[in-house]
Amino acid sequence: MELTKNTSVDPAKMIGKNYIEAVNAKFPNTILDEEWSTPNQVTLTIKTNMLPDVVEYLYYQHEGWLPLVFGNDERSIHGNYAVYYVLSMEGEVKTFITIKALVDPINARRDANTKWQVEQLIKAGYNLTMDEVAQKAKDSTAWYKQHIFDVLTSKGYHRQELKPLFQKGGICDRVITYVNAEEAVKAIKADGGVAVMAHPGQSKTYDLIPDLVAVGLDGIEKYHPDHDEHDYEKIDQLTKKYQLIQTTGSDFHHTYGPNRPFGQLVMETLPFK
Repeated sequence: MELTKNTSVDPAKMIGKNYIEAVNAKFPNTILDEEWSTPNQVTLTIKTNMLPDVVEYLYYQHEGWLPLVFGNDERSIHGNYAVYYVLSMEGEVKTFITIKALVDPINARRDANTKWQVEQLIKAGYNLTMDEVAQKAKDSTAWYKQHIFDVLTSKGYHRQELKPLFQKGGICDRVITYVNAEEAVKAIKADGGVAVMAHPGQSKTYDLIPDLVAVGLDGIEKYHPDHDEHDYEKIDQLTKKYQLIQTTGSDFHHTYGPNRPFGQLVMETLPFK
């Protein structure tokens, strides 16, 4: 790409523009907003699922240095949290590029969906109010189905009669979009985390494992209340094939889940140190 000299543009800003053009060329339609605070400081708001790729690209391919990562509660502004990766681009003229992504759209969708479910139940004559569910959810990041169950079971309804309402064809059945599994693994790895596939036997997700390994999957949950000897054998084969760690979990959800005693599924050795 040949650049034409433009004396009206600050040299530092021109260098920053070059980085932005490189990101646009590598990841088209990823940048949602561009905000300059000084000629050599710009904040790029990008699509959430592209956060790991863009940061990695600037860090490794353009010699960026990552001095600061932080999150901010911006729910009062746009209903989401935000995460910021501040990159110092160590070129001829130092330029600071802050990569910003809104990281809580899933909770916002779950919250809105649960409130819609409460409305459907009220219309159908169930004995609950929005205020009652709000009280149960006041210490949570969003309203959840479990908060509805909490209110209704305290009034004499039984979990078994409520479950069909939320299953396929029920009055509270509505699909919401969750994060793509591959993008979730990439995000975990970008933040220095250990990415583990939870109970693939229960969720029937063994077929996803090869693709997740390709983007950095570290392990698979082996011991789980819903896994049997067939699952143990399959997970042993997969973890040996892909050199993954094995983990365990009781899937204990206190009063919001099945009666699963806490801490009874154990491993004799730690999967990693």
